[in-house]
Amino acid sequence: MSTPVTGTMAAIVLTVLTAAAVAEPPECLPDCAGADLRGADLTGTDTNPRTIATFDQADLGRANLSGAVLQGAVLSLVDLVGASLAGADLQAANLYGSRLTGADLRGAQLGGASLIETDLRSADLSNARLAGANLVHADLIGADLTSASLHSANLASSDLSHAGLSGADLRYANLGGADLSGANLSGADLGHANLSGADLTAATMRAANLSYASLTHTVMTGADLSDASLAFANLAAPWPRAGGAMSGRRVPLPDAGRSASRPGVWIWSRQTENTSDGEPDDPADAAEVFPDGVFGMNTIPGEQLPGDANVHRANIRDANLSGANLSGANLGGADLGHANLSGANLGGAILAFTILSGADLRDADLTSANLFAADLSGADLRGAFLNVALLFGADLRNADLSNARLGYANLAHADLGGADLSGAHLEYAKLTPAADLSHADLSGAVLSEADLSYADLSGANLDAADLSRATLIRAKLIDAHLGAGFLLANLAGADLTGADLTDANLTRANFHHFPLPATLHGADLSNAALGHANLTDADLFGADLSNAYLADATLTGADLTDANLTGADLEGVQGCDVTGRLPGCSPQ
Repeated sequence: MSTPVTGTMAAIVLTVLTAAAVAEPPECLPDCAGADLRGADLTGTDTNPRTIATFDQADLGRANLSGAVLQGAVLSLVDLVGASLAGADLQAANLYGSRLTGADLRGAQLGGASLIETDLRSADLSNARLAGANLVHADLIGADLTSASLHSANLASSDLSHAGLSGADLRYANLGGADLSGANLSGADLGHANLSGADLTAATMRAANLSYASLTHTVMTGADLSDASLAFANLAAPWPRAGGAMSGRRVPLPDAGRSASRPGVWIWSRQTENTSDGEPDDPADAAEVFPDGVFGMNTIPGEQLPGDANVHRANIRDANLSGANLSGANLGGADLGHANLSGANLGGAILAFTILSGADLRDADLTSANLFAADLSGADLRGAFLNVALLFGADLRNADLSNARLGYANLAHADLGGADLSGAHLEYAKLTPAADLSHADLSGAVLSEADLSYADLSGANLDAADLSRATLIRAKLIDAHLGAGFLLANLAGADLTGADLTDANLTRANFHHFPLPATLHGADLSNAALGHANLTDADLFGADLSNAYLADATLTGADLTDANLTGADLEGVQGCDVTGRLPGCSPQ
């Protein structure tokens, strides 16, 4: 007597795929529920197409079902260990909870099939068609899915550790929470796939396509993504929203990846309580610090920040992304510490609050990238392209930016302490306000027309650098090495106390704009070229101007007390009302 058909049961059609001879169908059909068919030969079994059959809980271990048409078959909780299903048609079949360990499913048709909690360990699914299949919680450890089609398949929370997925089609697949550690995804297509919360530790993803994929909370520690494409992928830490009205309380910007806050930098925050005066500030104030697109969105972020301890980051530490295409990708708040991104394309990528400490970014393209408050401490950025990049508040301490391209980059509030910028190009770069370049190596750097107003360059090395037409208003250059070119530079109000300006070219440089006289107390200006320079009211107390060229310079009101002017060229100097003695002028 046949078992009644349920909503999950479907007609089983066992037809002949070719004209070759086929085995006799089992006598139990159409009801083979619980039958012992171990080792049975069911190849091409032919029954009435309208016959309804079920193999529920049957034992088909090592059975031969190759080439069989089993569309819509009910094979739930069936033992198919070691069975051959090569080329079988199992479209829309129900294989819930079945055991297919080591089964041969090469080229099998499993589109729309239910494989929930199915055991497919070490199964061969190469070239299988699983489009739209449901594999939630399936066990695919060590399975071979080479070149398999899994388009739009649901693999949420499945275990694909050490599985072979090279060349597989996983477009629009749901791999949320899946375990892909150690899996081989070389050349796989994961475009638009959901990998949120997935574990890709030590996975091989060389030349894989992850364009537009969702990788929030994803762990990719030690993964190999060399030459992969992550264009417009989303790896950003989320911005949880708290309840309550938007208030005007502004909180310090958290240091990327660290608990300390940077003084003087503020952001807008969503709070549950209003400010003490009960009146929220104007949200437009946030725009002063947060330009549009800083967070990859046009809205004001919530109270939780990617730097907060309770916000999960996409973990891509130590991953190999050399040569990868990440153009336009959203990696905001992701952890890419010590990752290899050499030669990677990150043009236009969102890397706000991202951890890139110790990362290898040699020759990487970060043109127009958003690195707002990113942690790039100790990163290797030699020869990197950072033109027009936003590095506002970025941590670049001890980073190697030698020969990097930073034209028109925004480095306001960036920390470049101890960074190596030798030979770097910073034409028209914005390093104001408050960029920290103390003890940085800028020897040979090109900073022509750069804005370094209020920047801290104390102890920095700028020998042979080009600062022509640069703006250094109130810059701090104490004890800096400045054997550089400052042609037409604006140094009004700059502090050059103890600076070494030996052989510097300061022709037509401006050291004064009322009420901002420069301080050159004890500075070494020997052999410096200061022709036509404006040193009005400058503090040159104890300065060494020996053999300096000061022809046609303006020294009105300057303090030259104890200054050394031995061998200086003072022809045409303007202004004798100096403090101290100026050859050719009467003592004041």
